[in-house]
Amino acid sequence: ADFDLDTPVFVAECDWAALVDAAKAEQHRDYEPVSRVPVVDRDLAVLVHTDQPVGPLQDTIRDTGAPLLRRVDVFDVYAGEGIDEDAKSVAFTLRFGADRTLTDEEVDAQIDAIVEALEQNYNARLRQ
Repeated sequence: ADFDLDTPVFVAECDWAALVDAAKAEQHRDYEPVSRVPVVDRDLAVLVHTDQPVGPLQDTIRDTGAPLLRRVDVFDVYAGEGIDEDAKSVAFTLRFGADRTLTDEEVDAQIDAIVEALEQNYNARLRQ
């Protein structure tokens, strides 16, 4: 409908109940300042047994990637077509950073160490 308005109109919707619930939960979030140097994000997908919990995989990635690994997030867990029946694919986004710009070689070395640790500890295989 045309209301013949001289200025743009904006609409926003806010779930106040969710905001109040989040405030009541008193979830502590650490402030993370914007980095003065670029971070490097890499995705990594591994195949593990279907019974393997994801938490220990993340812990191993964190421990092995330290101190350059700043963050590890799971963005996909998949089991089905194209994956062995007794396996699942777990995909992570890894964020690397330092007080200087990292080289590809430094990040690649960290990724190689992480993959090796996952292979040794969980019989994981890099998903191609």
